[in-house]
Amino acid sequence: MSGGAAEKVAGALDKAEQLIEAVASSVSTVWDAVERNGVLIQEAQVEVGIGFEGEGNAYICKATASANLVVTLKLARAAAE
Repeated sequence: MSGGAAEKVAGALDKAEQLIEAVASSVSTVWDAVERNGVLIQEAQVEVGIGFEGEGNAYICKATASANLVVTLKLARAAAE
């Protein structure tokens, strides 16, 4: 892998890491808000699909990126106090 390609891959992985951290933080915030309203979250499952594609030569470069996010929550009512 050429030096330029390796740098692009490293940059893409850095962006993926940032995306995953942001998603995890958002899910945690929502989890807390939902439970403050008396609903227990028994389980959260987050699926992040990230795709990168690139092609090019010295004259033409093309790159695309895509992301899909699926969040599944299993909820239960909190027990009456």
